[in-house]
Amino acid sequence: GFWLTPKDVVKRAAQSNLIENSRLISPNRWLIRALSEQVRFDQREMIQQDVDALRPPSVSQLDLNQAFLSLQLAKAYLAYQVETTKHQDKKHSVQSLELKQTIAQELQDKFANHSLQVLDVKNPIESTQDSQMTLGLGRRDDQLYLRMGLTPASHQLDDDNRQYFSETELLLFDVSVLKHLHSKQLLLDQFTVYSAKSLIPYDAMSGGISGAIRIGIAPHYDAQLKSRKTAFVEGALGITHRAGSDLDSFALLGLGIRWQAGRAQFYVQPELGLILREVFDMKSRLSIVMKSDFSGERSTNFHYRFVQSKYFKSKDFSVHLSIDRFTSGQKSKSHYELSLKKMF
Repeated sequence: GFWLTPKDVVKRAAQSNLIENSRLISPNRWLIRALSEQVRFDQREMIQQDVDALRPPSVSQLDLNQAFLSLQLAKAYLAYQVETTKHQDKKHSVQSLELKQTIAQELQDKFANHSLQVLDVKNPIESTQDSQMTLGLGRRDDQLYLRMGLTPASHQLDDDNRQYFSETELLLFDVSVLKHLHSKQLLLDQFTVYSAKSLIPYDAMSGGISGAIRIGIAPHYDAQLKSRKTAFVEGALGITHRAGSDLDSFALLGLGIRWQAGRAQFYVQPELGLILREVFDMKSRLSIVMKSDFSGERSTNFHYRFVQSKYFKSKDFSVHLSIDRFTSGQKSKSHYELSLKKMF
């Protein structure tokens, strides 16, 4: 293949009927998030309070399925607490072990015929491919361009991430070029050596810190909104809040360094955004990024971005409409693009 990842190996094994059965061995933090989606909010709070107090959770008032899921959630949360608590006295350790045994015994006595199943949407075999090509028609600086992009490995933030528990991005050697429609001009748009972005919704049981890191070459705008391609390294930390199952809001505080005119320049880069997962296999993303230089011109500019994505049932194609607006003082400029993406 063009580029093989561990997920590709699993997919090809499944397509060749080499897998007779499979079993999920999950980290406790992952299991907490999976089970939390199936348990009512008030019940989750009671489970957390009971486990924190090292007392058996009360599930007698629940139906069988909810009681089983609640006990499994209590078991995972207790195990996660033991994993992440660095200092436990002997009494606390003994009580944790006793509670673990109590929960395990109740699961064995009352729910021997119950088992946890993973939804297909969370199954790596059902996820989209790890490589992608993009062809887009865009307008920048009153000029029409074709943009051609290649992502050899993994996925972008605007891709279909429903098989994960959070909106994520992971890119290796992502590159795109611009072709002017009315000339032979061919320009490098951007080149990403490595980019990772994880917008993990904060959870009372398992926490969750959002973050990003990016290394590459991309356009940076000065106070006059003139574009200059520079090499850069930037990172960010923040928090994400999930309202229901379809709306995420996030805030990140980023710092970066770029090399321009033979010297390093530092900048701060806070970001606010919303992600809405819609009906008909669509997703919208709205973000606002403020970039302020510590050195050089000490300029501040804003980048407003809106992306509307539509995914197709085959999972091999998607369409994306993006609108970017850059402002600095009284100056502004806008970019528009409609692109077709092929996953392979």
